[in-house]
Amino acid sequence: MTGRCPKCGQFVYRLIYHSVDASSLTSPVTWRAITLQCPHCYTVLGAQLDPIAIKSDTVRETAAEVKRQLR
Repeated sequence: MTGRCPKCGQFVYRLIYHSVDASSLTSPVTWRAITLQCPHCYTVLGAQLDPIAIKSDTVRETAAEVKRQLR
């Protein structure tokens, strides 16, 4: 099932994604995120935290903590 881009009206069969940093206005902490864009007019259709980056960061940080605990 496909939808139409609300800006250009074209059917969206795929999305273009770009990596971006996301942060709160009140915190210096940033997270890796992605934007999802229309392939025809590049309008941003959505944004979310990057699930692959979160998984990689979690595995790396967990492995480092386990290594630290085993010393």
